[in-house]
Amino acid sequence: MGWFSSKKTTAPPAPSQDSVKDATTRLQSLREQVDVLEKREKVLEARMNKELAAAREAQQKGNKTVALRHLKQKKGYEEQKDRVNGQILNLNTMAMKMEEVIASSETVKTIAEGTKTMEQLTKNMDADKIEDMMGKVQDIYEDADAAMNAIGQPIGAGLEDDDDLLAELDALDEADLTEQFSELAPVGRGKLPAVGTKAKPATEDEEDLEELERMMAG
Repeated sequence: MGWFSSKKTTAPPAPSQDSVKDATTRLQSLREQVDVLEKREKVLEARMNKELAAAREAQQKGNKTVALRHLKQKKGYEEQKDRVNGQILNLNTMAMKMEEVIASSETVKTIAEGTKTMEQLTKNMDADKIEDMMGKVQDIYEDADAAMNAIGQPIGAGLEDDDDLLAELDALDEADLTEQFSELAPVGRGKLPAVGTKAKPATEDEEDLEELERMMAG
């Protein structure tokens, strides 16, 4: 059914001042909640770093049980941080869309008033042009509704099993050994000091000469 039917069309309601004020208040609440979540995210990141350092220390001491416990705790904090980050993203998206709606409220009000005027002038205007204009009005309202429903659900990753954690511990060992060897000064290559020298075996000619000397001396 087109816009021009037997039923009388009515202008879309214009946003009231109270609704605009309420939307502004809710927008401020969204921003405050984002600030709270960002602080929470920093706390979780600090705890992750602390648990990772404790896991390294335990691994260096050969205590894999304690190292695994610290790594699992670190993974738990990491999951919490991912969820908090998803919530921050959702709230920022909603705040952005709400800002758009508030900014366009005056435009919507003007469109509503213009629609009411157009209803009175439809007899003196081209029906096709009016229907195209009303279609654009409908598109504006549909876009506003879609914007307010743009909320996603963050999905957190599960904890890894012990095999994966042990592999991570081995990687930590290799990283620590690489760091230790990189701090050592290069040692120059030189000849080893001689402890003793073994007499070089005499050749056959030299043995003959020695025997001749002994005979002459005798």
